[in-house]
Amino acid sequence: ALAMRAVPDARPLGGYLEDRFAPGDGRGAEKRPWVEAAARLLARLHRAGFDHRDFHGGNLLVEGGASGDGRGLVVVDLHRVARTSRISSTRSVRALADLLHTLRFAIDPAETRAAVAAYLDGIGAPRGDADVERRTRLVERAIDRREARRRRSRTRRCLRDGSEFRPVAAGGVRGFQRRDVGSEALFDAIAAAREAIDGGGDAARSIARRSSVAVAAADGRALAVKQYEGDGTRSPRGRVTRGRAGRAYVAAHGLAVRGVPVPAAVAWLRTPDRAFLVVDEVVGAVPLSAASFRLSPGGADEARAGDAAAAVAELLVRLAASGASVNDLSPKNVLLQLPEDGAVRAWLCDFDGVRLERRPSRERWLRALGQLNDLDPSIGARLRLAVLRRLVASVPALRARGTAREVWRRTAARAARTLRAPSSASLAGAAT
Repeated sequence: ALAMRAVPDARPLGGYLEDRFAPGDGRGAEKRPWVEAAARLLARLHRAGFDHRDFHGGNLLVEGGASGDGRGLVVVDLHRVARTSRISSTRSVRALADLLHTLRFAIDPAETRAAVAAYLDGIGAPRGDADVERRTRLVERAIDRREARRRRSRTRRCLRDGSEFRPVAAGGVRGFQRRDVGSEALFDAIAAAREAIDGGGDAARSIARRSSVAVAAADGRALAVKQYEGDGTRSPRGRVTRGRAGRAYVAAHGLAVRGVPVPAAVAWLRTPDRAFLVVDEVVGAVPLSAASFRLSPGGADEARAGDAAAAVAELLVRLAASGASVNDLSPKNVLLQLPEDGAVRAWLCDFDGVRLERRPSRERWLRALGQLNDLDPSIGARLRLAVLRRLVASVPALRARGTAREVWRRTAARAARTLRAPSSASLAGAAT
């Protein structure tokens, strides 16, 4: 047993900063002393020959004022502390990354650089601008690696059989479903969706990818059911992989873990010849391709066009921060909620082309933006530029000169191809 003095009214540093500050809030002068104090305290431990090995924002308690030498912080959780004659550069980078990763919701790159400089001061290492920049880059890369591991771990936990989902394996059907949706109601909803798809109804079809979508109901909730043909357990690929439906199911969880607005996954089921992905319907939402006509000049919701542009920009910024690549970011795969009162929200509703842990290149971003811009031509350039500016400010790959001109060129090329494409009537006549 180990008895220690209690620290009255103490709070973990991570929660303390997260409750009071946010990145880019203009209050860096107030929060920087806390971050620097934590870095100096880590440096004092290393200089004294101790390796804490679990030094993060949850194991630092805020005791009093933020003094420059770290006396306002108390280190706890000492069971992994080891005595060492020397802390290597790799180990110091890892320790700083452990600390700053747990403070990532409250600090920005300027605070990260300040923490690195304070640590180098604390251990008495050379700290010219080049030294600080080099060590900061190493720490930021280590933080990115930690965040990638955290996301993969949380995604795996969401996919495991736990309190939220349960496995299904009966009557030739395999997969997972949420526990709060009854099996009978779920299968009734899938049957109703299949009937709507087979009957033509309001189902949205994608012939090239052999998939169809329809909306049904289960347990009083509206569900969107996507049916994948030839993706069942009999297909050669389906026997050894999750198939397209399974990849979309994993992507839906992965994007939700990363804070991207996506509908909640309800079930992923496979039959011998097809597979189904079931998600909650976004109530009151319309595809961006349809909303664009309502938001165009002279439309009923013209005044909300600016709010819609801001919502789409926020969705793209979250996608950029998620580290995921979306291959099919088209207007039909983005939903807009346009409530009479309240905030406009944008949702990503198609996960087939999502690749987690694969940051899109500049070329892919340009292609996606050209595809997303392929809307009603009456939408003004001012709104499209507002989305582009917001995104460029958050995606370093898009800060090169000529980005707007290249996006516009690709948008015009897509519009020209659409105008040159034969109409459905001419196709039907040719088939006849």
